[in-house]
Amino acid sequence: MSRPPGTIGLRAFAGRERLGATFGDHPDVAGRRRLHPVAMTSRAVTITLELRLAGDELDGRASDGTGDDRSFSGWLGLLVAIDALLTAAPEQT
Repeated sequence: MSRPPGTIGLRAFAGRERLGATFGDHPDVAGRRRLHPVAMTSRAVTITLELRLAGDELDGRASDGTGDDRSFSGWLGLLVAIDALLTAAPEQT
């Protein structure tokens, strides 16, 4: 039986176990589970920033208007201050 160069005969694989994954498979997942979406709450929080720039340096204060001011230094400090104010913000009802 002659075949064009670069092809394989399908009969060679008949009855053999298939190994590996095909496109779209999830080889590391035991089974696909449907996830139930978690209800998310939304709230509006107003944060006021006072920024001081000196060259590449950043420092300042973040406030949520309730008297809870957070001083910070650097970009990472700004993110931490905002995160702390968001965590401390009361839930809306």
